[in-house]
Amino acid sequence: MKIHNNYVSIVVLGNFNPSILTPNFMINYCDFPKGIELKRGDTTVVVSSLDYGDIAFIAELERFQAIERNIEDTRNIRILKYLINYFEILKYTPINILGVNFNTTIEKVKQAVFNTLDKSDKIKDFFDIEELNYSKTINLGVASTTNLSWKLTYNTADGYKTRTVINLKNNNLIINKNFEIKVNRGENIRDIIILKEYSDFEKKYSSFLKFLTKGD
Repeated sequence: MKIHNNYVSIVVLGNFNPSILTPNFMINYCDFPKGIELKRGDTTVVVSSLDYGDIAFIAELERFQAIERNIEDTRNIRILKYLINYFEILKYTPINILGVNFNTTIEKVKQAVFNTLDKSDKIKDFFDIEELNYSKTINLGVASTTNLSWKLTYNTADGYKTRTVINLKNNNLIINKNFEIKVNRGENIRDIIILKEYSDFEKKYSSFLKFLTKGD
């Protein structure tokens, strides 16, 4: 089996001014490398976007998102630094929710992975939770193909909720896992992202991937 990290997306919900997201702002204030071209996408009073290679930023009135694709190591992503700098400059921006999304493809999946996914009690024990919303769907396709999907949703005692959607297609497993936590008024975004949540979420996600594939 081969594991490919498709992307990590960090989403912050609050109240934002999309017009602030410009190439000059990211380079001059957020330590984005000079001498490169940040492609500017839609820019209106309600949305603004920038794109550079595998990195993208999207600002809306109530949502700010940073995306990094094709990641070798989810422990070391570049968008964290830019996000921290962005919100350090705009430290009085009201923020309500922090979300982190991991998307991974496992190629040429072996039967041991399916055996693990089909045991909801085993998954529940791994997450160390009392309640798990679990569902499995079988989609019969054309030419005798069968696509499977699993959905796992739960809340934790330390205040975050997570939703995992796993789809099987052409013997490749696509995993999308979302972590979400409320941001308390006055909390520093640097502390939330770096010192607490992103590192914690990444460890939990990497551990989950190992749990799924350990039968390899």
